[in-house]
Formats: sequence, C-alpha cells, structure tokens
Amino acid sequence: MIKDSVHYCKGNLLPCRWRSTRLHVLLFGICCTSLHFPGPPTPASNPSPPSTPRPPSPPSTPSPPRPPSPPSTPSPPRPPSPPSTPSPPRPPSPPRPPSPPSPPGPSCPSGWIKYENRCFFFNGATADWATAERACIGYGGNLASIHSTNEHSFLKELVRLRLGSYQRTWVGGHDAVKESVWLWSDGSRFSFTQWGTGEPNNLGGNEHCMEINLVGSSLYLNDEPCTRSNYFICAKRL
Repeated sequence: MIKDSVHYCKGNLLPCRWRSTRLHVLLFGICCTSLHFPGPPTPASNPSPPSTPRPPSPPSTPSPPRPPSPPSTPSPPRPPSPPSTPSPPRPPSPPRPPSPPSPPGPSCPSGWIKYENRCFFFNGATADWATAERACIGYGGNLASIHSTNEHSFLKELVRLRLGSYQRTWVGGHDAVKESVWLWSDGSRFSFTQWGTGEPNNLGGNEHCMEINLVGSSLYLNDEPCTRSNYFICAKRL
C-alpha cells in the first residue's frame, strides 16, 4: 500500500508530495526528509480559551509624607526673681517690768511674837485666871492653848526672855465646867497632856485652872486654884 508522504525541503517550506515509501531524496543539493503521515491530521480539539488575565492591581497610592513637625517654640526664659527685700528688724521687746514683790504674809501686831500660825503676847501684869482671859479677849484672842512640846517650850522661853526666869504663868486650860474634863478657852481640841508627876490632882478640891513653870525649867503643867494671881500669855491666829 502506497502512502502519501509529504516532504519538506530545507530552506523551502513548500511540501513535496511523493508517492513512494520512506524515501530520502536529494534534490538540487537540498536534503529533504521524508516524513510519514499516517493520514490526514485529526483536527485537534478546541483548546480551552485562555483565562482572561486579571488586570494588574493598580499600584497603591503612597500616602503623602507627613509634613515635618514645626520646631517647638522655646519658652521664653523666666525673668530672674527680684531679690527679696529683707524684712526690717523687729524692734526689741521692751523689758518686762519686774513682778511686784509678793505681799508679805500677815504679821503680828506690835509687841506680839509670831510662832507658826499664831501670835503670842506676854502680859507682865499679874491677874487671876478669869481676869487674864477677859484681858486676852480684849486683845482679840484668848489665853494661850498648847498643842505640842515645842509650843510648850516656846511659851516657857517667852516668859524667861521677858522676866529673866521661869515664873508661874496662866495658860488657857481649865476644867471649871466639869471636874477632870479639861478644855481650852479658845475652843481648840484638848489633846496635849504633858502634866507634871501626879497632876492634875485638884488639891483642896478647887484647882480648876492651868499654869506653867511651877518647877522652873521643867516641862510641867499644873492645876491651880483660879483665884491665884499669875502672869499670863495671850494668843490669837493670824
């Protein structure tokens, strides 16, 4: 079976059709190559249409550059503070006047001697006990009461200083209201009982008034008839 062959000449694109089998022919010095085609070419199936290319994305519009920030305006320098005006010196405080001296404490009247919180007066005249008490009341006091050994000693020395010796002297003790119940004429509490030995003994049944200095310098209280005349000591509170 003779098949058609199509021959192409090199340099000539026109085909040469031969009715022979697989021949290699040299024609005019041009080599043609026999190509075997089994038959007419089968039409190729329609190729799929090429996909429509996507249009390129438009280039992104670059954002405009930010304008440079304006340079900050430096704050004007603060003017220097004016120098502080020194405050005028304070005038010195006037000296405080000296405090007035505290008033002296109460003092005893002239002729009276202060001992602790009372004034004492020695009367150089003699009298019975009732007359002596009345005289002391006239001076604003009473016959002296005794509340301690120190006061007893003070009264004895007061007599000695005025008379030069320990003379018998009335003080304010008595039991004239009731026997053996001794009281002070100024109304103070009767708690001092420095009696002499065996006293008070109410000798003769009528010794109802108190005296000091019966036996000289000894601390000796004695009961004596109120009618005897003795020196006496008055006392009053400041």
